[in-house]
Amino acid sequence: MTDQRPPLFPLAYVVRKSAYEAYHGVIPLGFAGLIFTVLTFLLLPLLMARPQWAWALALFAVPAWAGTFAMTLPMAEGSKPAFRHFWQGVWRFSGRSLLLTVLYLAIALLTWAVFVFWRQTGGVLGMTFGICQFYAFAMFACAQLYTLPLMVRHDLPVMKAMAQSAKLFLAKPLYTVAVVVQLASLAVVLAVGTVALPLLYPGLAAVVISNAALNLMGELPRRRSPSTESEG
Repeated sequence: MTDQRPPLFPLAYVVRKSAYEAYHGVIPLGFAGLIFTVLTFLLLPLLMARPQWAWALALFAVPAWAGTFAMTLPMAEGSKPAFRHFWQGVWRFSGRSLLLTVLYLAIALLTWAVFVFWRQTGGVLGMTFGICQFYAFAMFACAQLYTLPLMVRHDLPVMKAMAQSAKLFLAKPLYTVAVVVQLASLAVVLAVGTVALPLLYPGLAAVVISNAALNLMGELPRRRSPSTESEG
């Protein structure tokens, strides 16, 4: 049985399309970034007094990011996002996003514990296993890049969304690594801009990841950017 899935669009097209959509939805996406900023500042005193409580930020940030992904859904269909989509997404996916957060934190803590064990072992062997452990965790993080947008877009259970995300990663691993590099580049560019620009990063990152996932699934529509209409 042949695969009828359309060919991948270039990553440059995905980024340009995402930037165009983010520009036209800048106010709602900036609002989502403001939510992240407010959560960070509210938890900052706790984090300064008890750095080991940094995981508490993830318990609030992941549901908020699920709401941000829900806000990007209309953008894939050519519509503008709205504030209500954010709150609807937070409410609908709060339980699943919290479960996802707990799973991620458990895996991160396990990775750190194994790394500390091998570092205490010492020697070349310990260092080698420690590096391999972090490499495996980095690959796991890349493999789970699409979990939230898949869970939100298709209303999937957590484990099924994680499995589907891993399948997309395994199908095109270099593509996903390139997406991560693009996200890191966007973070640097926005960080050195004006005060308001970093507020756009959570929303812009959600748009990029959503479009990248749609591209891998062959569901990315070719529209929304006048500069790309002429591309073949």
